[in-house]
Amino acid sequence: MVVSSSNAVTKQRAQALIQARRFGEARRVLEAVGDAGDADIFGLLGLVCGMSGDNLAARSALERALAYRPDNAVLRNNLGCTLRALGESAQAEIQFREAVRLKPGYSGAEVNLGCSLIDAGAYAEAEHVLRTVLAASPQHPEALNNLGTALRQQGLHNEAVQCYEKAVS
Repeated sequence: MVVSSSNAVTKQRAQALIQARRFGEARRVLEAVGDAGDADIFGLLGLVCGMSGDNLAARSALERALAYRPDNAVLRNNLGCTLRALGESAQAEIQFREAVRLKPGYSGAEVNLGCSLIDAGAYAEAEHVLRTVLAASPQHPEALNNLGTALRQQGLHNEAVQCYEKAVS
């Protein structure tokens, strides 16, 4: 895929608008490009739509981005977050698993997978996934918090409290 220089300028402009938290403007800039065959444009559009609370539009944009880059772990993770926000937990879990498969050690996707497993009631599997994150990054606050939830759901209250306290500190 050849990315035009105008798409590069559009992406830079959109990223500046996103950093300035001007999501509506960023969305308009990105939507004006149309279907230029650029996964980055659609990925940014998905991000902007999600940050604006338009999860249906975010889903559409991220699915279009993945049509161009199906092996992109970040896009898969972002789509998983969007699907989870839409209440499509099983589909979100699939995306998180794929993101982790594509990029082993991707802690953001692993933490999100842990959350999806907690949503599904698979607490022991969530515990395993979250402990994997913590093996690489022992102070990861989201992993600690979510591990606390997985442990609490398994009746391991003392361990859960320790995780919560560590997450807060």
